[in-house]
Formats: sequence, C-alpha cells, structure tokens
Amino acid sequence: MRDLYNNPQAVIRLLEGHGRKILALADGQDDRAVTPFADPKSIGKEHTFQQDTDDRPFLRDKLRLIAKELSFELHETGLYTTTVTLKITFGDMRQITRSRTGDATQRAGEIFEIAASLLEGVERRPIRLIGISLGGLSKTSARQISLADVGYLEQAERMDRAAFDLQQRFGIHAIKTAGELGAEKRLRSKEPE
Repeated sequence: MRDLYNNPQAVIRLLEGHGRKILALADGQDDRAVTPFADPKSIGKEHTFQQDTDDRPFLRDKLRLIAKELSFELHETGLYTTTVTLKITFGDMRQITRSRTGDATQRAGEIFEIAASLLEGVERRPIRLIGISLGGLSKTSARQISLADVGYLEQAERMDRAAFDLQQRFGIHAIKTAGELGAEKRLRSKEPE
C-alpha cells in the first residue's frame, strides 16, 4: 500500500481509470454506503456442565430451556429457522453435531422437539457440553402445511406472539410452559451447589 501511495502518478498511469479510485481508497476516502448490521447467519446457545452427565431427562430439560432462549431471540429479531443443530462435547472432549432441516419456525416447542430427537440418536456417554444452534435463518415463515393444520398453526402462532409480547414487556421468565417449569425445577434439584 505504501508503494502505491508514494507513487500516485505511476498508479494512475498503470491502472488507468481505476488508479484514482485505488489511491482514494488507500487514503481512506470511500463514498460507498456502510451497512453496519446484517441479519445473523446462525444463532446458538450452549451449556457446559460442572460434571459430565449421561442423565437423559436432565439433558432434555437443559435443551428445553436453551430452546426457549433461542426462540425468544428469533422473535426479537423477526427471524425464523429451518435448521436445528445439536452440539455435544463428551467427557473426553470429542465433539459431535447432529442437524435436521425442516419447515421454518420460531417456536420453542418445535426447536426443543427436534433437538431432543437428535439427542436420542446420540450414543449414551457422559456429556460435558450440550447446545443448540439455529441456521437457515430468514425473515419468512414459509412452510408446507395441510389444510387440517392451518387452524392449529395459526392458533399456536398467536399464542407464541402473545407469550413473546409478555416476555418482552416483563422479561423472558414472565411466562413459562408447564414443561419449562418442570425442567427448571428438576434442573435446580440436580445441579451441584
């Protein structure tokens, strides 16, 4: 860069019409618009345990709460996910991921069900870290549905929207499903002091 900057006439001659533009860029002059924020390509959350565990109900409970937090983030950003990835680090520090791609969703219950089903396919060994990552993010919620599912999905989306509005106003823990309450209770009783 310094050679270009110190020899402006040579640059202009050598690069013809582009020479002036390159010199301006080298001088920090750029009239292109800056886009500081772009939608994320993926979001995720994980939890590292103090002690390795192979307690599947405990791991499912942790996944349920992670799914809730990620769902809240999707609602906040107006994004939908099509790919749910389960991340696991075993006690020997070997890592694996398992993914499933499907219809677009923001719903914590759907994210949890996918992650939990992926967990069922993982060998039973002590686990040090578990997490969920969401990919295929977009602003649209296009999905293939049957006519029988239309009413159910519309109602579920209205309930999700109402829950999100309450969480935005009073905090993420303002409203919980029975599954989330049970998961929190079980996790509190199993976590080391």
